[in-house]
Amino acid sequence: MADQQTIDASLAVAVRLSDLKFVMDELERLNVTDTSPFAGKLDLSRVALAGHSLGGLTALLGVEFDSRFRAGISIDGMMPESLFSPTDKPIMMLFARGDHWDSETCHLWRELRGPRLAVTLKGAEHLTPSDAVWLANGAIKTGTVGMTRTVASVRDYVAGFLDASLNGKPMDDRLKMGSSSNYPDVDVTTQLSCGAAQEDTQK
Repeated sequence: MADQQTIDASLAVAVRLSDLKFVMDELERLNVTDTSPFAGKLDLSRVALAGHSLGGLTALLGVEFDSRFRAGISIDGMMPESLFSPTDKPIMMLFARGDHWDSETCHLWRELRGPRLAVTLKGAEHLTPSDAVWLANGAIKTGTVGMTRTVASVRDYVAGFLDASLNGKPMDDRLKMGSSSNYPDVDVTTQLSCGAAQEDTQK
């Protein structure tokens, strides 16, 4: 069963990566076609990928394999099965669980050579940064600040990261380290957060 699940996940990611290539190809075509309503109006130099769960894995692999994507955001995403190649592209990893620094995550984090940001929602769960937090009102964990402020924290950190990565704005103190007074349930770091033993196994 586990092998079949791995095969199914690999196929699903491959399909998504193919879809991303198709979308970017079509956007490029529309941007240069005189009869297109989008002709010359699309800034394709500032495109980022973001996804949740399996979509988070797709975002990480998408920025690795397609140079047209300038930044990636993995929202409590699955980790790559194979070794992740070093990348200089900005990567944000949002975690909704407290035990995320396993060996796979630590390896990926060490391969991020460009701007990197790890945001952890304390007291949350995998579905917290998804529509389920609204659809199942009160049934999804959101920490101590409640549903509305938890959703706002995800929105603000993602927006801040994209502003810094795509629009050239400097990362403010909120995006560099620690917690914001507005969002006490959020931990933020740009540093390696793996234990010494995990670091040694990855050298």
